[in-house]
Amino acid sequence: MAWFHSFFAICYAILFIFFVVPASGIPEVTEPYPGHVVGIEGENISITCVLIDLENDTTHDNVTKIEFYKITSRFGDKRRIVNDGKYSYDHKTDYFRGVPRWNGTLIINNITSHEAGQYECHVNDTYARYGFGISYIEKKDLPEIKLSEDKEVDFNTPVNLSCNLVKKGKKFSVKLVEIAWFKGNDKREEVKNLAENEKLLPNLTLNMEKPEDAGTYKCQLTSILRLQREYITTGKIQVKVIPAFPRNQMLLGDDNEIIKTESESATMNCGAKGNPIQIIWQKHGRSETTRTSLTQTTNSSKYIFDSTTNYEGFKLEIHDLDYDDRGEYYCCIKYNASLEKCQEFTLRVKDPLGWLWPLIGIICEAILIILILLIAAKFKAKKEKTYRSDANTELSYTISNEGSKGHIRLRNTGATTN
Repeated sequence: MAWFHSFFAICYAILFIFFVVPASGIPEVTEPYPGHVVGIEGENISITCVLIDLENDTTHDNVTKIEFYKITSRFGDKRRIVNDGKYSYDHKTDYFRGVPRWNGTLIINNITSHEAGQYECHVNDTYARYGFGISYIEKKDLPEIKLSEDKEVDFNTPVNLSCNLVKKGKKFSVKLVEIAWFKGNDKREEVKNLAENEKLLPNLTLNMEKPEDAGTYKCQLTSILRLQREYITTGKIQVKVIPAFPRNQMLLGDDNEIIKTESESATMNCGAKGNPIQIIWQKHGRSETTRTSLTQTTNSSKYIFDSTTNYEGFKLEIHDLDYDDRGEYYCCIKYNASLEKCQEFTLRVKDPLGWLWPLIGIICEAILIILILLIAAKFKAKKEKTYRSDANTELSYTISNEGSKGHIRLRNTGATTN
């Protein structure tokens, strides 16, 4: 019996050298080699074989077809795979450091357990080939997690997010590795070595003090399928913080008065914050009866809209001010399709020469007072002259006596003395 095993080993070595080791000038399978593939029920998977002509023999440029075979028995029987809807091929040729490479890809659509097994890729009319395997796992055998519901809260309201492992997956097919909380690429909490560790992922507590505390949080479970394929299960929770103005924010126009001069610029800083948040800027001019909304397209050279982040620090800049810019401006929070609270700003625009008007008024008042004084002085001098003239008038008189009554008659003689 021992001689039989020795004979079989010698024959296997001869066949290996004859069929697998490429002859001179014959393309051979090269990196990246097709590894063991693990397909999940219903997936489309692809396997690529890459071949290269080590001796750069351009006479083999017509060797472009790579075929795949499935091993159908333990004795090495094979079945050539053809394009039939379940299977399909994709071929392309490229060059690596000037050497031609042939890439053949087998695509298996909607994989089932029937496609699991051993395969080989062959180059037509050559002995170049490479073997690989395909494993299959059903969806019901995969691990599962369950997350808490989405949250929508006010600022400074604590939030607890939970992520629980509800199914570990099929034993011997699934190995649990790690479960963790993520915010973007930032890992917040994690538990490793789940296969040996029964510890659960702790709840994630958020204080919601800043708009950045809201957003999308992800719970990610990492496992290994059939000891070959990394498999990631994820769940997401959307956390929103309701937009609002800080409690100490001045919202009335009288508290947010801005006084500028023509041709200057004015900046209005809005205190609203939230995540997500939408801000609407409005204007109520002195000559307008209703508010009008300001957008990026509204006189884009005059109005500049900016913000520190996507969640706060909103501001409106108005350049080259004139009298038409006077009025009330409003920074309003748009929430649930309606405008909520608004912060009001009052903009006043002055004339560049406005400082002259008080001076002109003072000068006019001084001139008026001087005129009044001059006129009063002149009138007084005239009155005194008239009085002096009346005092130098000579009078003549006569007296008559009629019984018990006496009469005196005064007459101006017309003579005066200087």
